[in-house]
This record gives sequence, C-alpha cells and structure tokens, in this order.
Amino acid sequence: MDKESEAARERIRSQQRSLAAGLTGAGPIPSGFDVESVQSAASALRCKKSRESERLEAWSSGDARGVGMGSPAMWAVPGTSGSWWSRMARRWFR
Repeated sequence: MDKESEAARERIRSQQRSLAAGLTGAGPIPSGFDVESVQSAASALRCKKSRESERLEAWSSGDARGVGMGSPAMWAVPGTSGSWWSRMARRWFR
C-alpha cells in the first residue's frame, strides 16, 4: 500500500472516530457535519439503546414475551450465575 493510500485511510479513521465521539457525547460534533442532523441521530441512538436495554433486561429476568430471542435458559452458561445475555447487558448498558 502506498503512502498516499495509507494517509487517506488514516484521515477516514480519524473522521470516523470524531463522528462516533460526537454521536455518543464523548466529544464535539466534527466540523463539516450538520449539527442538527448529528444531534438527531445521537438522540435516536440513545432511544434505541434504552429500548434494547429494557428488552434484554426483561428477557434475562425470564419475561421473554415479544422479545423473540428464545428462552433465557437457552443462553445460560453452565457453572455461572445468570445467562450470558444478562451478564453482557449489565456490562454494556450500565
């Protein structure tokens, strides 16, 4: 790979990191992006995260109605406390 291609890839990686930080609130919205659109997308992502967190919590507690992920017992790891999904949900959605 030539130096020009590698420089272009690094620029794209940097822009992606900046956009991800802007979407998650971990940094400012990068220049060149419509602030209102990024804020709207960030709000939608927070709502989606909240909904999924509620679904996983309900599912891991045994209330799998309408969740469509099978029974919590199906994902349990023998010899551990709780299912894999409930442990991951606690880790991911704190």
